[in-house]
Amino acid sequence: MSRDARESQAKILVIDDDEDFRFIISRTLEKEGYRVQAVGSGPEALEALKSQKFDLALVDIKMPEMGGRETVMEIRKLDPQLPVLLVTGSPGCNDRELRAAAQGWIYKPFRLAQLRSMVRKLLEGEEKPSQ
Repeated sequence: MSRDARESQAKILVIDDDEDFRFIISRTLEKEGYRVQAVGSGPEALEALKSQKFDLALVDIKMPEMGGRETVMEIRKLDPQLPVLLVTGSPGCNDRELRAAAQGWIYKPFRLAQLRSMVRKLLEGEEKPSQ
């Protein structure tokens, strides 16, 4: 199986409380051939991770109820090897533990081409891509 075929079969978990953002990101990734499950909260993400295998998680840092930091730390407990791409509107994220727990980060607003590139790099196993 070619690398492109493997990547197109990758399953991505999108975690963001903004419904419009989830829709846009999901459609963008689906057009690239990825399988996408989008959820609106950390608890929903953890439930999905308990019952399914994902190849990448895209996590918004600022969410109500369970923020992105707590969500990522819980993801690490369930699947320590799952690549995590953080999405944030504030480029001044100084949380070293959170940054160490993620394999990449992208700052809003971003171009969809940037997102596609970062997702591809993470799925290929490149270390710490960032915007």
